[in-house]
Amino acid sequence: MTETQPSRRAAVYRLYDAADALLYVGSAYDPEERCKAHHDKPWWPKVTRRAEQ
Repeated sequence: MTETQPSRRAAVYRLYDAADALLYVGSAYDPEERCKAHHDKPWWPKVTRRAEQ
């Protein structure tokens, strides 16, 4: 019998601007870390809010 690792759930996250317009939808196991990779995107300075599911 082999041990199995618990499954990891990916989060779906949405990034919004100040007018609450949706800028981006992504999926990641660690949304906080993943968002750091977006900092070089041209739309990133507009992001004011992140929502996760």
